Order: sequence, then C-alpha cells, then structure tokens
Amino acid sequence: PASRGHLLFINRVFPPVAGATGTMLDQLTRVLAQDGWQITIVASRGDGGPRSEVLADGRRIEWVPGAKQGGTRFRQRTMAYLRLYPSLLARILSVSRPDVIIPMTDPPLQVVLGPLAHLFRGVPVVHWAQDIYPEVAVALKVIKAGGPLATVTRMASTLALGRCDHVVAIGRCMRHRLLARGLSSDRIS
Repeated sequence: PASRGHLLFINRVFPPVAGATGTMLDQLTRVLAQDGWQITIVASRGDGGPRSEVLADGRRIEWVPGAKQGGTRFRQRTMAYLRLYPSLLARILSVSRPDVIIPMTDPPLQVVLGPLAHLFRGVPVVHWAQDIYPEVAVALKVIKAGGPLATVTRMASTLALGRCDHVVAIGRCMRHRLLARGLSSDRIS
C-alpha cells in the first residue's frame, strides 16, 4: 500500500531493550505500519548492535549508543541522560525528513528535542505525554519542589511543550496537568 506519511518517534528504549515506553511504542508503531505509515524510531541501546535496522514489517530503527547509567543515583542518571540528548538529536537530524516528529517522555525532558528538531527540519511536532517533568521527579522525591532544579526544568519543559504543534495526553489527569502548564485545550488530545 502507498505510504500515508512518515512518522519519526523518539524514545530512549525500544525492544529488545527493556522498558515500558518502548513496549508501548512497539505496539503502536506495529499498527501504524500495518495501516500504511512509514515509521522511523530513534532509540538507544548499549549492546553495540547495528546503527540502523529495518524490521520485517518495514519499521526502521535508528540506534544511538546507550548512555551507561552506572547505577541508580540521581547524578549518574542525569549525566547519562545529558550525554544521550545530543546523540538522539544528531540522529533525528540525519535521517530522511519525516512528516511529523513525535518525541516521547523517556528520557525525562526529551520533549525539548521536538522543538529543536522542528527548528532544523521544519516539520510539525506532536509530543506523546506519558509523564511530565519535573512533577514526576518531585513526586518521587528525586528533586526538591520549588528548588532551583525543579524551577529550571519546569521552565524548559513548559517552553518546549508550548512549542509543540500538538500534545497527546495519556488521560484526563495528564490533560489537566498540561492545561495547568498553560497549553490551550485545542492543542491537547
């Protein structure tokens, strides 16, 4: 069948790398590919596998080296993510031009990559909001509510969300949180 368009998804993980967001992305993109969409997924893994691969159903996976986290401590995870963002952005900019870029929420604040990619690629950005930061980190007591890190990450997140063409929320509670951030209701599904 003729392609309905080219969708580019961005997520930290994708099978065979374990992770709930990767599993959901795998399930959704299987259906979209069957429905005639051209799918590219930019994700990370640390096993030194191929840089790119095309799955049997035509989905293309663009792999970047996975950032080694070296533990669960906040500082180690933060540094791993900070090393990962430039790799993800570079790969997004190097693949064939999609019709829509869809950043997910793993790693935290990945929403920022969407508007940056839009700046260089000139295509719409639809954020798939499964988490919202820094609220998740504050709720988990990883960072202090109202502290400098929470303030800066909230500002960056709010700015990026406001620059997305549309945001898909996973439910009513997420929609309410996005509205509280100042997004207009007509830009949230």
